[in-house]
Amino acid sequence: MSPFPSSAPRTKQWHHLRLTVEDGVATVTLARPAKLNALTFGAYADLRDLLAELSRERAVRALVLGGEGRGFCSGGRTSTRSSAPRSPWTRRSSSTSTG
Repeated sequence: MSPFPSSAPRTKQWHHLRLTVEDGVATVTLARPAKLNALTFGAYADLRDLLAELSRERAVRALVLGGEGRGFCSGGRTSTRSSAPRSPWTRRSSSTSTG
């Protein structure tokens, strides 16, 4: 997303969402039905950028947020194993006990 709103057109394709705009209503659909639309870091980023873009659209007067498939959103899927590299400063949990 450009920091200069007037210099960049709206993103045409999102990786984790579907967007339709009709009669002033933007409908955003989470598009990971096999995972019950769990939000990954990438989906969070797409949603953040999309909402920033829509906030500048004068033609959009309402927002509907939904989920594809049988569930709206099962929560966050933000574990470091599946979405992002592990930080070298993250403390590993210890399985040993003292006592």
